[in-house]
Amino acid sequence: VSELDRKPLEHSSPISILQQIFHLIACLDDDICLLMESLASRDGAEQLVHAGVIKALRVAAQKSTNQLHQMPNIVALEANLLPTYLASHVRLIRTILSSISPAFKNTADLCTEIKGLLGMHFPSFERIVEEFPTHGSVLLDLVECMALVTHLETSVEKENLFMTNNTSRRKDDGFQSLANLIAKITEHLIKYPFPTRMMPLLPPDLRRDDKTVWWKTVEQRIAAKENNTSMAMPNPPSSLAFNNWVSGSTSNDGMDAWSKEKYEFACSSAKLVESSLAFLLLCDNFMLEMTNLAAGICRLADVTMAFRQRVQEIAKYGVSNRNEIIPSSLGVLPEDLVMLETEYLALMGPIFHSSCEKALCYVNKHIDRQSTGDRGDFEILLSMLDYTKLDSMGFEALEDTAKEGSFIAKISQELKEKMKRKP
Repeated sequence: VSELDRKPLEHSSPISILQQIFHLIACLDDDICLLMESLASRDGAEQLVHAGVIKALRVAAQKSTNQLHQMPNIVALEANLLPTYLASHVRLIRTILSSISPAFKNTADLCTEIKGLLGMHFPSFERIVEEFPTHGSVLLDLVECMALVTHLETSVEKENLFMTNNTSRRKDDGFQSLANLIAKITEHLIKYPFPTRMMPLLPPDLRRDDKTVWWKTVEQRIAAKENNTSMAMPNPPSSLAFNNWVSGSTSNDGMDAWSKEKYEFACSSAKLVESSLAFLLLCDNFMLEMTNLAAGICRLADVTMAFRQRVQEIAKYGVSNRNEIIPSSLGVLPEDLVMLETEYLALMGPIFHSSCEKALCYVNKHIDRQSTGDRGDFEILLSMLDYTKLDSMGFEALEDTAKEGSFIAKISQELKEKMKRKP
């Protein structure tokens, strides 16, 4: 701040003023990024880039990295010690990327700089992944940044506006490490939209015994809380076979009880999966293991149809007739509880549906790039289609259209035809 005092702002150019303010970003000031984000969202992104905001963010990232390296390992692993400014920095980067045009003459260099900048924060994001869903919103912002910069880079290439000398896209090891990290957590979360006990058994060739399931860690933390006041709710609809109103709220240790807090965690996971699949669709290389992806599509199909059925049940009986739709074991719940559940169903159902579409498109894209078919992968995918019946039924009940018009059915049918044609 003293540096700002020595240079009266009224005698400075806008670029000079911004450069002085950027000193606060480089000094790890958290609040100043809110101002910069507001400027970027109001047609000021290019001015911020010209003034050197990315350089300031890189200085901050380097300071953060140095601080992490100086911490004892046991301290560095504590999620609460993540850089406090990281969330605001990532949001600022996202806003800049969403506001920059591919026609901006320095877009190619900007993409390269931002990919390197994000890669510098790999140690922090690695811990965030390990601690998910803690700081899940920061991880979601990261994925959206990665999708935006990849899309922008691709748009520049398509418009033939890339760097001088027509150099190809530069690879950044840190950014690729982040992409691999996102692929890893997506593989896991897509298979567990809800706790394992709520999900039906998958086909034998799609089952994997994961040593650690993220829901188990979450529920252990919740059960260990003192005076947990999260609102008890009926179990979520996780498949047509398990679509019932039974609640585990009588559990002594709280491990089986469903609650508003757990719905929030499920929402965080669902949003991250959808955004991650959108990012991975933009990437050139295939980064998901086929068995995990096929199992995830089965889960997404299960919960999508179950959510739709639950919404139809509530619409049929009406919110006011809650005795008709709430089990006696829960007693008579307040009307606003049923309305709250309806809000979660309305929010998450379309996300699951969209994720299922993106996952199938991702598989189709992978099959298209294969010169010859991988018979092992084909058997896994056929097992998935046999389980879900997506190629014959799609989400007919969900889309209120004839099954021939279902986009899910169409892309599933295309997948089946492609596998038949591959040598």
